[in-house]
Amino acid sequence: FLLSTLETGYAQDGASCCIAHEGLGCDDQACQDVVCAADSVCCDIGWDTKCADEAQELCGNVCVGEFRPVPAFNEWGLIALAGALGLFSLFVIRKRYAQRAK
Repeated sequence: FLLSTLETGYAQDGASCCIAHEGLGCDDQACQDVVCAADSVCCDIGWDTKCADEAQELCGNVCVGEFRPVPAFNEWGLIALAGALGLFSLFVIRKRYAQRAK
């Protein structure tokens, strides 16, 4: 269940402009505006490799360095993780309480 809650996140701002990804636009509004003005497909249909190439060409310093997607939990993943940690903590507390009661 936890693995199904992983999404793709990016290590630094602007990174989603520099690589193809699912979804519309990217996480740097100024770069997104420039790219979508040149190619509306990027904001109407999807951010493909052509959009990423245009961002690298048109957006200057936004695409400096290497950008790779990194896994990130969405809100449901965080809730599931918190629940799992809560259950583990409850188990440890109950076990210690049972040991003290002896």
